[in-house]
Amino acid sequence: MKLNLFNKLLSRFAYVSNTVQTIIVETDNKQISFSDVDSKQALFVVLGRQHYSENHYIYPIADGKEAIKAAKFELDNNDALQFFNSYPLDEQSCSVSVWTVDKNTIELMCNNALFVVPESYILAKRESLVKLQSANKPNIFIAHSRKGPVSYIADDFVVDEESFCQLAEIAMPDYVSVINEENLAKSLIKGAKETLATSFFRFFVGTRASSKAKSIPYLRILLTFFSVITLYNVLFSGFLVFQETSVSKKFEENKSQVEIALNAQNDLKNQLELNQILLNQIIVDDTPWNAFDVLAMAINSGMQITNVSFQSGQYRITGVADKATVILSALSSHPSVAEANFSGAVRESRTGERFSISFKTKVV
Repeated sequence: MKLNLFNKLLSRFAYVSNTVQTIIVETDNKQISFSDVDSKQALFVVLGRQHYSENHYIYPIADGKEAIKAAKFELDNNDALQFFNSYPLDEQSCSVSVWTVDKNTIELMCNNALFVVPESYILAKRESLVKLQSANKPNIFIAHSRKGPVSYIADDFVVDEESFCQLAEIAMPDYVSVINEENLAKSLIKGAKETLATSFFRFFVGTRASSKAKSIPYLRILLTFFSVITLYNVLFSGFLVFQETSVSKKFEENKSQVEIALNAQNDLKNQLELNQILLNQIIVDDTPWNAFDVLAMAINSGMQITNVSFQSGQYRITGVADKATVILSALSSHPSVAEANFSGAVRESRTGERFSISFKTKVV
């Protein structure tokens, strides 16, 4: 019910490019798109860039309304429709943007329109560049300069974003928004909502575009406009609620898998912590293994070990070798030995020098 009412209200909106198209919300996927239904009753028209000219004039007038009055007096043209909007440049001057539309265009394509808005006014964004792409049509570049909205249709002089920025006298923005046929309708509705709230009646046509007198339903126009904006907000909010509900439902469906994954993650974390504890313990208690390495070095250096003991953190080896000092020197140079010295006197025997060496190991 809400969707049908919303589409009925949207039928009063039209976009005029090469053809006249109204905007609808599709019933199956709730997407905003264009429709080819009869749009002769459209009261609000967004005019494509090829149907109007766009100029900017600077006046040494601080007040924007007074600057617009000066522009209207200077640029008055009875053969065309003109729309004006002002933008302050500094404390003493304003820029006035002027959009000029041939009356014949309105007569032929949207004769019943009461409000006609240039698409560059709606789509221009500060600190960004809009690139409008359509099949079999040249690209349209739109931006918001300090003088107001500025736009160009791609030609031999404007071939890309960089050349557009040079001609428009603006810095190349960090972000380029690409609008194509799939998201143009949504972008127009969103842009109209953001820009027309404070400047709606600047684009009022009334009877200026036609020689025929019109009976203008002002109250219905206002109610239609604000109803569309309200319903747009309601539908968009409903869409967000629907998305949130869908995500919550999927999460509940996969809750068991999530719990299994979390449990596995906790088990892995606990195992890693245990492994780290064991590794630290091995590092701290590796002195016995170092002692075996020291004993092996003593044997390789020519010592016959007859006894090994450990007491108060100190090892003591007893044995025989040709030269006791050679064994002591070898042990002292071992990287795992903290200190080594003779534990008593060195005695001569028939098989060599008999001695005892005490040493402590250290963590390498």
